[in-house]
Amino acid sequence: MKYFLAFLLLSAFALHGESQGPNDERAEALNNSGAELYQAGRYQEAEQRYSRAIEIWRSKGGVNLAAALNNMGALYRSMGKYSESEAQYFEALQIQTSLFGKDSIQSANVLNNLAQLYRAQGRSKDALALARKSVALTEKGDPALLDRLVTLGSVSADFGEPAEALALFKRAAEIAESAPGGQHPRLAGVLNNIAQVHISEGRFQEAEPLLRRATSLWEHSVGPNHPNVAVALNNLAQSLRLQRKYAEAEPLYRRSLQILEERLGVEHPDYARGLANLADFFHERGRDSGAIALYQRSLSVLERSLGPDHPTTAKVRQNLVKVYRAEGRYTEAGNLTLARK
Repeated sequence: MKYFLAFLLLSAFALHGESQGPNDERAEALNNSGAELYQAGRYQEAEQRYSRAIEIWRSKGGVNLAAALNNMGALYRSMGKYSESEAQYFEALQIQTSLFGKDSIQSANVLNNLAQLYRAQGRSKDALALARKSVALTEKGDPALLDRLVTLGSVSADFGEPAEALALFKRAAEIAESAPGGQHPRLAGVLNNIAQVHISEGRFQEAEPLLRRATSLWEHSVGPNHPNVAVALNNLAQSLRLQRKYAEAEPLYRRSLQILEERLGVEHPDYARGLANLADFFHERGRDSGAIALYQRSLSVLERSLGPDHPTTAKVRQNLVKVYRAEGRYTEAGNLTLARK
């Protein structure tokens, strides 16, 4: 399952009394252009813009540099560059702490994004602590509250607390639905996450219409080939597979993988997760030779990108061992098991 986590990007602005020169205006334009490219899924171009903004602001420091570093951290997280992402967030937090003090409201956004990064790395306890702190620092009525509720809900789901996760997601949905026209840009992600809780509880028929709506919203807002659409398509395929609607599910898995390959590349962990989900589908349909090939490709990428001990890597390895055994390939199953002992 794939929960959608939205990164709140920061726009640059000048502190009261802080002078703005031509370089600041140029860096601000670059930072904001980077944010637009990021939202469009054009990650390499966004990285170039953010890098140039950071270069301009590094000599001056201040809130604008922290904003650009936070945005670069979010970008690197989406690109699967987790070490680089963490370094950007840490530097942004150091700047904010020096300016506003420890645990300031200004730091809540970076804490939220850092929680999302730790969740992706399988560091669930660290993620939960930061997500709770971020929500606690965020005032009611703050537009950023929605994103922070979503992060805390996703981490709560990881800890096996579906009721708590669902309550948080529904709070976020209420905020999104109350936006003018009910078209809040985060609504699709929230609907996706509510659907994932339903799937985890075996309520597949309730999940399906939510995922269809999330897919449609994203296709219209960010385009049919955006990575967010791939997330929704993959999750919709999962819900259909679990309802045994196999003919509908398989082309959605394949379309999701095509988008991820084109937009994120074959070394991205989300692409590897997509391979593993299609492998699950193949195994369930008795197509074990195809499942083995997909699990092998997925495991290879996950070991490089997330590490051999990440929970997702371990799960894919476990599934590959099961299929090896089902196919009577006991030596390969044993070797793979022994490799991690």
